Amino acid sequence: MEMGLISPLDFSVHYSSQTAKRERIEKRAMSPKGIVRINNVKHYLGRELAKELRKRKISIIQLDESLGGVVEENLKGEKRLIYVFNIVSPSKDLKQFKDGAYWAGKEKTCPRPYNLKEKFPRRADESLSDYQKRIEGLENFDFLLQFSQKLLEQTGVQFFRLPFEYQKILAYGFKKLKEKEDKVIELVKKYKIPGLMAFLSMEYGAEYGEKVLKMAETLPTVELKEIFNEYLRIIDTASGFEKIFRESLYLNKSNLSQEIKKRFAIDIREAILRRAKDLLICPYLIITEKKETDIGIQDIMLALKGLRKFLEIMRDFKKDSVENKIKFRKKKSHNKLDNLFYDVKDKDGYEYKLKIGIRPLEIKNGQARINFELNFNTDNPNEELKKAFYQEILYKKEKRIKKISRLRIAIDREVLGDKEFISLDIGRDKRDDKDFKRTGDVLGRTLAFVSESGHHTPDSFDSCYAKKEIFEEIAKSFKKFLEERDRISSTP
Repeated sequence: MEMGLISPLDFSVHYSSQTAKRERIEKRAMSPKGIVRINNVKHYLGRELAKELRKRKISIIQLDESLGGVVEENLKGEKRLIYVFNIVSPSKDLKQFKDGAYWAGKEKTCPRPYNLKEKFPRRADESLSDYQKRIEGLENFDFLLQFSQKLLEQTGVQFFRLPFEYQKILAYGFKKLKEKEDKVIELVKKYKIPGLMAFLSMEYGAEYGEKVLKMAETLPTVELKEIFNEYLRIIDTASGFEKIFRESLYLNKSNLSQEIKKRFAIDIREAILRRAKDLLICPYLIITEKKETDIGIQDIMLALKGLRKFLEIMRDFKKDSVENKIKFRKKKSHNKLDNLFYDVKDKDGYEYKLKIGIRPLEIKNGQARINFELNFNTDNPNEELKKAFYQEILYKKEKRIKKISRLRIAIDREVLGDKEFISLDIGRDKRDDKDFKRTGDVLGRTLAFVSESGHHTPDSFDSCYAKKEIFEEIAKSFKKFLEERDRISSTP
């Protein structure tokens, strides 16, 4: 597993529903040969590592279902994670000894130093001082272990079953909510993993945890449970969108720098999670702050469902998909925006039309962009989403009304005067100018209600992506990736 290229979101969040209280596996040491036995598998971490750590007080701790850690304890009793390695499950592919144990060599365990900053890079809109504070807070390994144990004892929820990076974010946030720990425990008792994962919103500040707790006091259980569940599904499926961009930038050997190749896909996912957080806390604005709006709780749930459905489709956007049987046809439009068209059928039998448009360079009246449109108006539509994303556009000069039912998500290169920036636009808000008037969709309108940036998300992206030649390379690389995918998919 190459460090920096694998996101915690590559590990799908299919959490166990079992209630057995199993604790983290913890070993006091590794053998002088550098071997640790976990789940009947002898994990080889190397003689060199064992020699390096021989005179230091260490323990081996299970971090999550697939990751182990080497933890050092100082003279004050404080623990610090210094190395990580892959936990390997028993399988027929592994060598097996006479005593029944399996062998996992270094090519499987991949021991490597733990680099916190690599796992939690600085966000584009985060100051250096704020980032340093966040890193210092995330380093607190002792509190993570203590809270994990308390959660297990009082709620039955096994914290270590979450990806380790999620545990770090949650522990950092819960330490700030220490005075309200009893309320946190009560919420997790009631809503289990979806309730716990709602606190991932605290990555953007402890105040979001406060809002989640307030929502639990004011919102009906059935509605809040559905909101928590949808938020969890978005966290899970956002990885698929990230993975597509990561693969397109790497596999096509673009001329982009390694840093951009690595960070652009990560920032795409971060932008989605940032806006999912806004949708999550929207009920707080309506019920507690009583902010005036025509948006209702049902609208919020539909907005979450629409975003989740798009991400599910993109997650399964690959050859031989089982859940989404994607057929494709391709044509070029007249306005230099290369459009690829796909017919999609989800596991419930609902049909969608997906259009992906790519314009590497801006033209007159046309931004450079990578555009996704999910059309709900099909022969066998998801009626709930079709209705939620219905909108009308009045073209004033032609005096023509266009009626559509679709969700648009786009990566736009914006140019305002001498300022260039990238924005992930999610849904469409209301708009009325000299050229046209539109009603917007439920997702775009909800995001506009929550945030001053509306349905635009510019804060997640470094300005370097907006340089003309860099965005052109990103867009062309993505286009090549799609064309290669279609070529392979069409091969008998």
